Amino acid sequence: LTGVASGLSALGPAIAVASSAILGWKVGTYVSDHYVAGTKFGDWLGNAEAHAMAFFGSKEAKEAIANNEKWKAHLAANYGANGSNTIQVTSKVYLKDREVGRAITQHQTREAMRPQTGMSSFDSSMMPGPIGYVGT
Repeated sequence: LTGVASGLSALGPAIAVASSAILGWKVGTYVSDHYVAGTKFGDWLGNAEAHAMAFFGSKEAKEAIANNEKWKAHLAANYGANGSNTIQVTSKVYLKDREVGRAITQHQTREAMRPQTGMSSFDSSMMPGPIGYVGT
């Protein structure tokens, strides 16, 4: 019985460390989701992380940086030097030749023009293609 008691007392510090780690992870996730993701700081942080990982030899980070540069060149070529031209997207929903809904958005374009770094970016490959489109 004494051995069980001493074994349980040895678990105390391990439980404290594990619970602190879990709490820190949850707080960090909350801060990231509510205060960093989708902000200019979040974009800067993602860019800095990609460059740091590329410095240490990450192939994926190097590809992400190259893709980001291609994206910036595409924006400059198609939307002006700073990519700030806002495009309004108007979507109409029809039912039996009658318009039953309309959605006008500008935020889709703003999100699409953000740098494609980190998990908070717009992923154009996730968009559904037109009806009949099979890809290339």
